[in-house]
Amino acid sequence: MTSNAGLFSRFEAMMNRIFLPIAHKVDNQPHLSAIKAGMVAMTPFTILGSFFAILPALPNMLGQNNAISQFILNNDEIVNLPVTLSIGMIGLYSCMAISYNLGNHYKLYIPGCITLSTFAFLFMVATFGEEGNLQIASLGAKGLFTSMVCALLTVELYHFCKEKNITINMPEGVPDFVSRSFELIPVTLIVGGTFIVLRFVLMATIGELPPTILTKILAPLVGSMDNPWAVLVLHFMMCLIFFFGIHTSVFSPITGPIRVAFIAENMPHYKRDKHYLISIQLVQVVPSLVLQVVVSV
Repeated sequence: MTSNAGLFSRFEAMMNRIFLPIAHKVDNQPHLSAIKAGMVAMTPFTILGSFFAILPALPNMLGQNNAISQFILNNDEIVNLPVTLSIGMIGLYSCMAISYNLGNHYKLYIPGCITLSTFAFLFMVATFGEEGNLQIASLGAKGLFTSMVCALLTVELYHFCKEKNITINMPEGVPDFVSRSFELIPVTLIVGGTFIVLRFVLMATIGELPPTILTKILAPLVGSMDNPWAVLVLHFMMCLIFFFGIHTSVFSPITGPIRVAFIAENMPHYKRDKHYLISIQLVQVVPSLVLQVVVSV
């Protein structure tokens, strides 16, 4: 028994020696931390969208001859609108949240970070219909990875301009909100010009916008998680490192965007077929139960 305890102690020490430095570097890396915090900030939107996505299924469960079912059937547009404006635009909200967190790390003007990154994201994903109306398909899960890139690049450009003093400095007597607005003028020209040129180059050479390009580039990574076994292995690893005292948030910069994208893509499937591709609860609970059995043995 003593030898087993000593062996486990050495194994635990080895795991801490290997994983703890990596965990600290990931947790302290400003860009990964901004992505992690931004994905966590999307939780209320995913909960809101998930709740309203369930409502259209209630008439099938309760029958149509009651007041609740009739209200849902007669107000289908209102019931579906929260899903469209929450999970259906998760890419736009993620861009704002990530730019907020990275701008806060650099001590930049937060309204400027959010507005500039939002402009950059919309410029890189915007498409218009025949009547000139903005298409919102790329504002959701399809544009999620593009929103991350736009938010990080925009704030970095803002930070660069601030460090190199490429701004307009107003006299001390000018109110702060006015001086901050003038400070953003050169930054806006640089950020706007960068993304205008980037979109022009991509359309002229590849003929596609960033959401489509990034989807193809990241297809192996995202596709590898699109099966229950990969999700089970991932959650098992998260439970394993948590057992050794390392918080599972070290995985969040990678798993967070993929998880949010899958949730957003799952909603239309649920609304169409009234069932999920795989039970989210199942892939969260099974690895924990398996690890508990292994540890108890």
